Amino acid sequence: MELTFIDLFAGVGMARMGMEQAGFKCVYTCEFDKHKRKEYEIIHGNIPEGCDIRDVRATDIPRSDVWFFGAPCQDFSIAGLRKGLGGERSSLIGEVFRLLKEKAEDKPEWLVYENVKGMLSSNYGCDFLSILLAMDGLGYDVEWQVLNTKNFGLPQNRERVYTIGHLRERGSKQILPITKDSGQIDKLEGKINSNTITARYGNALSNGTYIIEGNEREQTSINQVASIDSDKRFNPNRYRVYDTDGLSPCLNTAQGGGLQPPVLVNSNECKKDGVFIQDGKEYTIRKLTPKECMRLQGVPDEYTDKLIKAGISDTQIYKAAGDGLSVPIAKEIGKRIRKWMIEIDY
Repeated sequence: MELTFIDLFAGVGMARMGMEQAGFKCVYTCEFDKHKRKEYEIIHGNIPEGCDIRDVRATDIPRSDVWFFGAPCQDFSIAGLRKGLGGERSSLIGEVFRLLKEKAEDKPEWLVYENVKGMLSSNYGCDFLSILLAMDGLGYDVEWQVLNTKNFGLPQNRERVYTIGHLRERGSKQILPITKDSGQIDKLEGKINSNTITARYGNALSNGTYIIEGNEREQTSINQVASIDSDKRFNPNRYRVYDTDGLSPCLNTAQGGGLQPPVLVNSNECKKDGVFIQDGKEYTIRKLTPKECMRLQGVPDEYTDKLIKAGISDTQIYKAAGDGLSVPIAKEIGKRIRKWMIEIDY
């Protein structure tokens, strides 16, 4: 039995990666951003159709078992302006509901909606309630859960809300809650081409954070270098640096603008670039590479290698990682849906 899904607001296709790993076939894709459409084509081999969801009609979309979507989240994000459903980007979820209404008797059995945790508190929770009521009105039983990437084998602290809808006329079926043990991948680092980290922010910042120049070596104290697993309290900010043995801060779109999360690495192999910390150990600070950021989302290296080989800029790869969802979470949801549809229903 072939199980199918469509991928709306697809980005570079991270939901597709997870769903395909779970045994689903993608039959339709929609993505507006021209850069992400190009990257999607490089990775998956086909150009997403229906560039602007506002121009898509139900007749354009083939029948499928699952609709997977994550309408642009900037208007819900705590880091954004918090316009909520009134914002132009986040209101695009209304276009998904329009298409579901147009589908009438041919609606998908399952809906999977991913968005930022800030959606729960947008307009005092009224926006999220409106979304739940809309799904209910379209005939779906709805459940939701906040899932964190760090609990799915990836060293990234990234919380997202996953809302699952199941067509009520098909019976009662439950996907959530998902409980996973916290885990980390064996090794984030691969081969690093650059041997230093440059100080794009200057020598010493007003808040006391110090970024060492690649050609300098001096003794100083750094108050923002710490492992997130440490018992010590610290106050990370935009220049935070984490030990590679700990968790990365949440990736976001700003990673494309020179704010890639720095990491602390042992500098035994490049002592001339080292920084002396108060305990006398030698370290060097560098930013995460594009491939490492994609790994933090569970994207296989082969896909990132395709982007690099095709000449996609580091900036666009950083943005793709920051905007995307975590592949293992999509895979886990897909596996649970597949179990209902094949092992239980048939």
